[in-house]
Amino acid sequence: MASVTNTANSNKNVFVKVRSKFVLKDSKASCSNIIPYRSSFFENVEPKWFNNLPIKILLNIFQYFSEEELRKCILPVCQHWKYAAQQPVLWKKLVFRGKHVPLHFISKQLRMYTEAESILIDNITEAATVIRQICRCTPNIKFLAIRYCTSVPETAIRFIISSCSNLEGLDLCGSHVNGSTIHRWLNGLNRLKKLNLSDCPHLYVKPLISVILNCPYLEDLRISKFSNKRDTFMNADAVLILSNLSENLKFLSLDCTSLSSTSIQKVFECKKLERLGLIGATNLTGTQVMSIWLQFPNLKQLKIRNAYQIADVHVIHLFTCGRSVMTHLVYLDLAGCFKISDESVTAIANCCEYLQHLGLKCCKSISNIKPLLERNPKLNTLNIAFMSLLNIDKWMPFPKYLKKLLIDDSRLLDDWFINFQKNNKDVRVLVCQSEYNKHISNINVITRQF
Repeated sequence: MASVTNTANSNKNVFVKVRSKFVLKDSKASCSNIIPYRSSFFENVEPKWFNNLPIKILLNIFQYFSEEELRKCILPVCQHWKYAAQQPVLWKKLVFRGKHVPLHFISKQLRMYTEAESILIDNITEAATVIRQICRCTPNIKFLAIRYCTSVPETAIRFIISSCSNLEGLDLCGSHVNGSTIHRWLNGLNRLKKLNLSDCPHLYVKPLISVILNCPYLEDLRISKFSNKRDTFMNADAVLILSNLSENLKFLSLDCTSLSSTSIQKVFECKKLERLGLIGATNLTGTQVMSIWLQFPNLKQLKIRNAYQIADVHVIHLFTCGRSVMTHLVYLDLAGCFKISDESVTAIANCCEYLQHLGLKCCKSISNIKPLLERNPKLNTLNIAFMSLLNIDKWMPFPKYLKKLLIDDSRLLDDWFINFQKNNKDVRVLVCQSEYNKHISNINVITRQF
């Protein structure tokens, strides 16, 4: 070792210890010339960052994102993330809305995401072609919604029934389903748990009843609008349906326009209801409203529209005596109940601490919503359209947790709207054009994103 040292000294070099390894250092060189000798197992391993994580790890992360979040937030990041986010296993729900969506784009998406379990097509022009493509590419689909499509032939429904044996939910809301024997084919879907036949203009009462009664496992039934002008949804029809489904129903939306209070009372036999919608409930009595909390202990969503007999005394009793049940409401819609006033608003604000959506459209006796804005921190959607006595200027600025506000077009002329744009840039405003249109999908709205 001495000879080595002497030789090193004669060459004016010294050995220094760097990270437990000896390297040769020129005595005349600066410290920057010290070259460490590395012998590591990880010498050739590339460090892993978010941009080059393995696909399996990315899939485990991306599974917690919704399809909309994947499309907006994940796909644009980089090519590696885009490749991972486009894996079919992540895309369980597909949505296609509007006549402007080209058919070749829909077909491409269906061929890519063959593991989709829920598909919604809304106002699509070539509905029959899309339906056939859905049945070919996604045979394991569990929920299919065909909403507001102008022409849906009987052969398309027949193709659904023969191809999609695992179908548990079918939504035909607003679609023009053609064919006189369509109900016979729908009877083959006896595994259905969800069924929406609202606003189907070609559907008669007897076929409607036949379809519903052949679905013994039905938990979700929506007939919020019966639009066949040649037929009428009568009291006996409602009683027959509710008597057969009362044990299983958890979600019910019913057109009560032609029903008496006696027929509506049959609804109160469905004790398992978690979401209840009574549309056009002109014959719903105040006594029935006050007993809602007793009949439906699991209620989470309540929609009562155009109930002209409801007054403050009934609403106050419901949300005061029934506080133990009604405090769990997350959705409440009392549109068209014009007799309720500020006292009802105060009772709702004091009770519903978890409320997220509140609809007060056409409640023209209400002038004060301040208790709602102060005591309901989770409220993110508020409908105050056509409330003529309400002075919005008093409640400016709106709280930051509010995300969606529905107003009527007359409010756009007020000075408060200009201030609203400045102080509430994250709020989405929907402008309702008609106070008589009861279905939200048919309301002509103007969407403004500030």
